Amino acid sequence: MILSPKLFIDTCVAKPLSNRILNYYTAVYPSIQITHLTDFYRQSRCDSKWLPNLANEGGWIAVSADHGRDKTKPSLPQLCRDYKVSCVLMTDTLHKKGQMMHQEVLHEILRNIKPIYAAPPGTVISIGQIQERGGIVKFAFRINRVGKPQISLGSFLQNPT
Repeated sequence: MILSPKLFIDTCVAKPLSNRILNYYTAVYPSIQITHLTDFYRQSRCDSKWLPNLANEGGWIAVSADHGRDKTKPSLPQLCRDYKVSCVLMTDTLHKKGQMMHQEVLHEILRNIKPIYAAPPGTVISIGQIQERGGIVKFAFRINRVGKPQISLGSFLQNPT
């Protein structure tokens, strides 16, 4: 089966990165789609307006750093769960590292796109960095579950309860 990734990039990532990543991965995934929020909506568009469209089309993975701390509106993670749109959320630390790190995050998401798509629609995944013995730093994907501790993506896929 040929995978056709569809990433919807929120405004936390600069729009030129979307195009750069799309051009890079087109050879690997000929039907890849990478869309930036500002391709179709104004920058401050409420998540509850664009998420239903992604849900109706199906197969989209939202990429953001919006963890839903503004209690005056529905949070992006909860809306993703409600609409069954999976999302990958950068940790605050990664988000604050700037554009080059955002590019690395997008590469890491696409390197791990098969397990991300293996998770049920509506799964909220965090991507962060961990430091291992010897000073090696690598990316880690964790599943955010309501009322439960985080779990690694690999462990979740083995037992998704």
